[in-house]
Amino acid sequence: MNTHNVNVNTATPESPKTWVKSPSFLWLGRRDGLLITLAKAEGDLMTYLALSRAGVSRLDDEALSISVTAAADAVRDLEDMGAVSAADVYQMIYSAEALSLAAFPEFWLETHPEPLPALEDYCRVSQENRTRYIARMAER
Repeated sequence: MNTHNVNVNTATPESPKTWVKSPSFLWLGRRDGLLITLAKAEGDLMTYLALSRAGVSRLDDEALSISVTAAADAVRDLEDMGAVSAADVYQMIYSAEALSLAAFPEFWLETHPEPLPALEDYCRVSQENRTRYIARMAER
């Protein structure tokens, strides 16, 4: 039997601890968290508006204002981190805007006094915003 001592350099995967802390991974986690917040707020607003159409009076204005504010803040943060660059995300923020304006416009307009830009406008600045956000995360 012929055996050799062979020096083989094997590719060792990056440590999971390092991967979890990478700025790009943190960006993805933050984006997903904001999308979950936005989806929850959107569901709350849809429920409120459906009950309102059915003649149920405003059940809880404070909870509704919290949902509108959460949606507006999530949209602002998604914009700031460059996460609005695909049609599905844009549809979510556009829906949140429409529902918020229908339910409690004053709370939405505190954060977004102007209508949301078109998807193309978001796409133009999304990479720059994402790069800036990831750079800030890397500094921490």
